[in-house]
This record gives sequence, structure tokens and C-alpha cells, in this order.
Amino acid sequence: MKPVQIEYTLDISALEEPIEVILSVNYFYETKANRRSWDSDWDYNGYCEVDYDIIVDGKVSNELWDKLLPAEDEDIKIKIYEEMTEE
Repeated sequence: MKPVQIEYTLDISALEEPIEVILSVNYFYETKANRRSWDSDWDYNGYCEVDYDIIVDGKVSNELWDKLLPAEDEDIKIKIYEEMTEE
């Protein structure tokens, strides 16, 4: 998969003010819910896998990645899901 880039305003508690970043989506996989499947709760409810990098000034920012709280990471994944599943 060629990385998909999404413009995003990163507003996390570790920063004094929001900054503009690029979310580089390296991997995205979605399995839709299948209410007829009882193989696992993942199959029944569906799930989504996401791997992304935070890009600032053209470079991956591991520093910002390390500052993300779990809820902030989840917010980013929701944004990626919304962008990747638009029709």
C-alpha cells in the first residue's frame, strides 16, 4: 500500500497549542461486521487496523508520537477511519 497522507490539526494535552501535521497512513485494513458469523467477536462486530506516522516539516516525529495519550491516539485513528472509508 502506498502511504496515504491526511492533513490533521494535532491538538494534544502535551502541546501548548495545536499544530498542523500530516498523518501518513502506512497500513489500513477494515473488516465489516458479519452478524451471521459466530467464529469470533471480531468477525461478528467487525474491526479496523491502522498504522500511521505523524509527519512534521516533512519528517516523522517520534517525539510527538511518544507524547500521545491512548485517547488521543484513538481520536487520530477515528479520523483516519473516517477519511479512508469516505465514499
